[in-house]
Amino acid sequence: MDGKFGGLTFAADGRTPIASVVSVVYGGRLSILQGDWSGHREGGALPSANLKNEKMLVPEVYAGIESTFGRVFTRFGIEFQEWNRRGRAGEEMTSGGHDFGFTGYGFDLGYMF
Repeated sequence: MDGKFGGLTFAADGRTPIASVVSVVYGGRLSILQGDWSGHREGGALPSANLKNEKMLVPEVYAGIESTFGRVFTRFGIEFQEWNRRGRAGEEMTSGGHDFGFTGYGFDLGYMF
């Protein structure tokens, strides 16, 4: 791979109190990544001679519950991610392309400052 990768991420997070020390937390992110994810180097002697210009769209959402104790908080949540791969001009990748989906649970313990 020739190291020509880049991307942009948009995110939003929210918190809605439901009791004095308990809140519902939620949010999402959208990452738009671009590069030569398969390492294509057809033709040319230089590594970047035929960059495939593949895009990876990564939408992600999460939701959970958070409890605060002064400045200390604990959070339990679930998160969903989907990695969608596209070729040139947004066309679907058909040979060697894969889409992946992830679901996971998370537990956080933190300190707010």
